[in-house]
Order: sequence, then structure tokens, then C-alpha cells
Amino acid sequence: LKYQMTQSSSGSHSEPFRKQYRAYPISRSVNFKASLEEGDKIFLPASAFQVLSQKQVTYPMTFKIVNPLSEKHTHCGVVEFTAFEFEAYIPTWMMENLDLSDGDIVDIKSVNLQKGQFVVFQAHKMEFTKIPNPKAILENNLRKHTCLTKGDTISVKFGEICYKLDVHETKPDQAITVIDTDVKVDFLAPKDMKEEKEREAARRAAVEAKDLDEGNVRSESIWGSKVEKGSEGRTASKASYFKKLTGGVALGKNGVSETATSRSKGNGSSSSRKRQRP
Repeated sequence: LKYQMTQSSSGSHSEPFRKQYRAYPISRSVNFKASLEEGDKIFLPASAFQVLSQKQVTYPMTFKIVNPLSEKHTHCGVVEFTAFEFEAYIPTWMMENLDLSDGDIVDIKSVNLQKGQFVVFQAHKMEFTKIPNPKAILENNLRKHTCLTKGDTISVKFGEICYKLDVHETKPDQAITVIDTDVKVDFLAPKDMKEEKEREAARRAAVEAKDLDEGNVRSESIWGSKVEKGSEGRTASKASYFKKLTGGVALGKNGVSETATSRSKGNGSSSSRKRQRP
């Protein structure tokens, strides 16, 4: 019995649907498709539909799933009511978020969620920001979702790689539906950006330390403007690199050595004096 996304007549019971099932990976379903791993829809038994059809539920149906042991929770939709009795088939990333293993008990309750208006995501890795148009890739992935829950970590697939994104913030509530609504999306800096900067700083420090051990001088200033100590404690010449280029002669304006200029001036005045002698 497949769940059709159409409005049905609600029953007289106003109490929400609530049942406990044994959780299994969604791949257990006879109607499993790999694309279902990227969304948030689950499989429930046909008996669940029979009960839900007598309840006052909104469409598309949305549910709150709770791990009774850890009290972790998330929200989801339903794709079909074709699971075996007493079983629920759940996408892998949702089972990981809920700390569920095969056969663990989950509590599933029907809920009515507000339509989403704003979501903030945070990628785990900087690599996600380097793929072509990451925002468009994310928006395409969200079409496979019914709900978003603050604190969840969703999986976004591009090519053969799955990228992890935290749902950092949702408005107007901590759980929202993303069906038939325009949701504004924003991003925080990737979680590993600070770690990457720290690793880069550590690499640079290691290179500088190696150069000092080998007696090399690395200076960010102009040639010869800084005094450094070599590995043996000797003071390195502040003009060591400068001397290689000029022979130790200080450069004046326009690259002409001041010594050479002064010599030229000196020679010129000497000749002038010689001409004045009778």
C-alpha cells in the first residue's frame, strides 16, 4: 500500500498517531532505491496507514522519531507503507543521528510542523565550498526532504562523495517542513576552517624551525634589515643576502651605489682642480 500525497477525509480521532517499531536501514525495504538514502522519508507498515487514515493529520504526513534510550530525536516524512509489521526502515544518516543500531526500538509520533522560512547550514569540510555552486547542489538535495530539524546532520551527495552539513538554525521553529515553501538558506564557515588555518600555521612554523637548524635565515623584511641568529648561536650578517647581489655596496637611488657616486663626484672635483692650476 503506497502513500499518496493527497488529502483524505480525516477521522473523528483527534489524538496523534504514536507507535513503537524496530528500526532497520532503509535498504531492507523491497522497494529500496539508492536515492532514498539522501532524503528523510521512511517506510512504515500498512497498519500504520490504517490508523493514520482515522486521525486528523496534515499532508504531507510528518513524524517525530525518538530513540527512547538516548532521547535523541529528528523529524521525517514517509515514502510508503510497505514495511513488515512492527518494523520501520530509516535512512542511514538518520539512524546515525539517532544512535540507532539494527533492531533498536524507536518511538514514532505524527506531528504538524510549520513551513520553513530560514535555515543556516554549516559544512563539516571546506571541500564542500569548493564544488561548483554548492548552494544549488544543496537546494537540489532538499527536494528529497520533508523536514529539517535544528541540530541534525544531513548528507549531501555530489558525484560519488557525500558531504556532511549541520543544520545550525531553523526558523520559525526548531523543526520545520520544507515542502511547498520558499526557504532562505545561509551558510556558516566550515567547521574545519579554523583547524585548516592552525595546520597551515604549524606547517610554516616547522619549515622556519628547520631553516634555523640548518643555519638559514628567513626574513620577511627588506634585504638585510633584520639580524638573525644561526644554529650555532652566531649572529648572521644583516646584509648576507644583500651582499650577494651588491658585493656589500649600499644602493642609493635608482640602483646606483652610493660609494660609486661619491667616488665619481670625488674624481670630478679633482680633475676640475687640476685644470685650474697654471
